[in-house]
This record gives sequence, structure tokens and C-alpha cells, in this order.
Amino acid sequence: MRRQLIICLLLAGITLMVYWPLRNYGLVYYDDPSFLDNPEVISGFNWHSFLWAVSSVVIANWHPATNLSFVLDHQFFGTNPGVEHLVN
Repeated sequence: MRRQLIICLLLAGITLMVYWPLRNYGLVYYDDPSFLDNPEVISGFNWHSFLWAVSSVVIANWHPATNLSFVLDHQFFGTNPGVEHLVN
């Protein structure tokens, strides 16, 4: 049991160490503006943005988990691309 805990903590620490520099990165201009400049995302989490997240097609794809993730990220962290990269 103790060995498994040490291995889990070691793996979590290595993962955090590898991804920690992402907090300083900006937007990826491939598709981020299509999500982050969206009025439903900017408005934060509410009934309208929830319905948009689960029913809308963005960039020719229906992906409600991604849409909801962007809405919740904006609700909790505002417009901070570094934090959004860490969350994802």
C-alpha cells in the first residue's frame, strides 16, 4: 500500500513538473478564438450557456464536453489561457 502511494505521488509530481510551464503560454490561434470569443463562453455558466454547450455545433463539430469545459473554465478563471491549458 505504501509503495503504491509513493508511485502515485511520484507520477503526479512528474506530470505536474512537465505541464507546469503551460501556465505561461498564450492562446493557440488555430481554434481557441472560436471558443473563447464566443458570447456564451464569456457570459459564464448559466442556463443559456449550458443549453448552448450541449446543443451547439462549433467548428463543424458537436462536442458538448469541450464546450462545457470552456464555459466552466471561463466561469472560474476568467480569460486566462495559461490556466485553461493546465486544466485541459
